[in-house]
Amino acid sequence: MTLIEAITKFDSEYRNTLPKSLKLDWLSLLDHTVYKDIILTHQNTNKVSFSPYTNDTPDNTVLIVEDPFSDIYITFLAMKKDLYYSDISKYNNNSMLFRLA
Repeated sequence: MTLIEAITKFDSEYRNTLPKSLKLDWLSLLDHTVYKDIILTHQNTNKVSFSPYTNDTPDNTVLIVEDPFSDIYITFLAMKKDLYYSDISKYNNNSMLFRLA
């Protein structure tokens, strides 16, 4: 899944007025966590690298988590959106879904 695919899928599934830059920050946070906590704890880590996503990052940049697990990005964005809008009930539901992903 690419950055633009994740953002487009999220936007089609969840109504929001969040700026793209904020969604990129959240996707960057998730991929940084995956990179730091999972990839760097294994051997041969030179095959994967990570740089934070910004508005200058190409839209076709491939995210770290591959199919069939890439829906984790949509769930994470939904969870962060709910927290951003202070919808704690929805946040708790999406947080639980995220942990199960």
